Amino acid sequence: MSNTFMSNTSRRAASLLNAALVVAVVGWNYWTARHGLFGNDVRGMSEAYDTQFTPASYAFSIWGLIFLLQGVHAVHQLRLAFGSKPTRFFDELGPWLLLANALNIVWTVAWLGEWTGTSVVILAAINLCLVMALRRTRMGRSKAPVRVVVLEWLPLGVYAGWVAVAVIANLSAWLAKEGWVPGNSSAW
Repeated sequence: MSNTFMSNTSRRAASLLNAALVVAVVGWNYWTARHGLFGNDVRGMSEAYDTQFTPASYAFSIWGLIFLLQGVHAVHQLRLAFGSKPTRFFDELGPWLLLANALNIVWTVAWLGEWTGTSVVILAAINLCLVMALRRTRMGRSKAPVRVVVLEWLPLGVYAGWVAVAVIANLSAWLAKEGWVPGNSSAW
């Protein structure tokens, strides 16, 4: 953690970039869900691989909550950045959420392009970014006001939780694509 605050300009730029990335992630995911990419959509790709760990189709509705919470979080960041009171929030958060949101867009391309091995690596990177953001903001390791818990920790925690599940689901899909069947070691 830094002993100095980011400049007002840096805080504002980071909050504006995050807000733009949240809008881009939501817009991109909506567009690809509606129109697909490479002839595929996320749900259809998930159902295409016969695995023991494919989330039920209704489970994907969690993205609505994640996107809502990310929007609330982005507004919170903008209020902090453009407020008159200095805050360490941006020093603590670092670039991790920005990277996670940018990688979310890249993941969609990899997944819909059927580059499942690459999608696993990208999701693992998103997960690492979110864990770093949670660690640096001291989620659950310190007492915090309700405002911090709801506006900072909850959006990051829900996002990180689902991405952790998605890593396992994508790994299962990649293994299925490669012909690995549970209990059949001769597949490799």
